[in-house]
Amino acid sequence: RAGLAYLGGAGKVELIPTDVNNRTQVPPGYVSSLLEDRQGRLWLSTFSSGLLRLDKTDAAGRRWFNRLGVAEGLPDNGVNIVLQDARGTLWVSTDSGLATIDPATLAVRRLSEADGVHISTYWTGAGAVTGQGEVLFGGLTGVTVARAGQHVKERDQAPVAVTQVVLGGREVPAAPFNAASGARPPLTLTPAD
Repeated sequence: RAGLAYLGGAGKVELIPTDVNNRTQVPPGYVSSLLEDRQGRLWLSTFSSGLLRLDKTDAAGRRWFNRLGVAEGLPDNGVNIVLQDARGTLWVSTDSGLATIDPATLAVRRLSEADGVHISTYWTGAGAVTGQGEVLFGGLTGVTVARAGQHVKERDQAPVAVTQVVLGGREVPAAPFNAASGARPPLTLTPAD
């Protein structure tokens, strides 16, 4: 709760202080996982303050962090673990689902049932990357297995389907309204309808 301890190369322990009101500092609370990405940047997942990336250390030795949370697109600020796949994409499990993060742009993409994610709550620290590149997350009702590059990048919009039309208390056949866009009849309403 008082900060993050860092053991430098010279064997010196440094305490990185916390500050709840400054988004560029480590918030107080529980750090659930640490990850050093392929660019050598340190990422911290926290139990209540989202995901942090160590961006720089200034001349005075002060550490500057960038924080991602619900406002930036994460499903929840309770981040249980952060992992990186073979392509460099970050994966996070939260108390309310999964997300991927582009480490270069910090773009967050929440994953849902449309992406094949059927578990809504995940456990702290329950994650791994396999030798085959699969990203695993342990959750409330099982394990989610994600294969890098195989999740849906863009969601297709489902077509609108008319299932029932009622005008003026009488049912009108719905099938003509599901025809190809050029063959759809106009729907005309009168004051009596």
